[in-house]
Amino acid sequence: MAEVSSHRPQIEASGIRIAFVHPESADAARPWFDKFGLTDVLQVSDPSLKLYVAFGLGNMRMLALLSPTTMVHGASSALSYGFGYQPPGLLRLLGGVFVVHRDELLASFRHHSSDDRPDYLDLIRTSQARDVTLPSPDRPGP
Repeated sequence: MAEVSSHRPQIEASGIRIAFVHPESADAARPWFDKFGLTDVLQVSDPSLKLYVAFGLGNMRMLALLSPTTMVHGASSALSYGFGYQPPGLLRLLGGVFVVHRDELLASFRHHSSDDRPDYLDLIRTSQARDVTLPSPDRPGP
C-alpha cells in the first residue's frame, strides 16, 4: 500500500484507476487505507478469496516464510509501517497487480514471494502499448 501510495500521482495521471482487493472486512481494512492516504480508492473486500482464485493468485509455501530474505523484509515492513501480528494464512497470501480495461487483462504481475516488488509504472507502459483506448484521467471509464 505504501508503494502504491507513493506512485499514486503517476498512476492516476496515466488514466489508471486504483483498486484494492483484500481478504479483510471493510472495517478491518479501513485503518490501513487511512494510514496510506488511500481511503478514496476502490476497495473490494474478498474474504472468500474468490477474486484471488479468479486472478490465479496463490499462497507462499510455509517454509518460504522462514527464508532469511522474507524474514528481514517482513521485519523491515513491520518496523516501517507498524504491522502487528498477522495470522500465517494471511501472511502466505500472494498478491498481484493487474491493469484491466472492461473485460480485458492488459498487464499483470503475480507475486511469487512476499519479497517481489512490481514496477507499477512499467505495467502501465505495457498496458498503454496495447491497442486499447484507455479513459483519460479527467474522464474515467467503467
